[in-house]
Amino acid sequence: MKFLGVLAFALFTSTAMACTNFSGSYRDEQMGTYTVTQSGCETVTVNSSDGIETIIADGVYRLSSEDEQVRIMSAAMFVGANLTIDGKIEYKVPLPQVPADKIPARVVTVYNLDSAGNLVMNFSVINSSNQVIANGTTTHQRI
Repeated sequence: MKFLGVLAFALFTSTAMACTNFSGSYRDEQMGTYTVTQSGCETVTVNSSDGIETIIADGVYRLSSEDEQVRIMSAAMFVGANLTIDGKIEYKVPLPQVPADKIPARVVTVYNLDSAGNLVMNFSVINSSNQVIANGTTTHQRI
């Protein structure tokens, strides 16, 4: 009886911890056509006309982009079945005449698949007071 309890627990936790497999080809007006390949819950690779980007889904912040004015550090992880990417925005120069509550400090994007297999991206722009100042959803059609 004890064995069955352990087996049931193991099956429940492995199912609960399963991540969505985003592998496939998608189309979006801005990105065009692109392909996603995934290795378990560890990495997601996006191959588009802009190049190849590999996302490591371990929750560690890494340099995502940088220029003279801003640096973006991003961390990706699966939260439940969904892939969540948290992008911290660090400004190198002050933004003139912009109220502090209007300045984005983070962009959090949650990726999932709808019932048709399309890639749905829900994003929130958050200020330094942790208030959502903008949000939206985009859907990329599976092809």
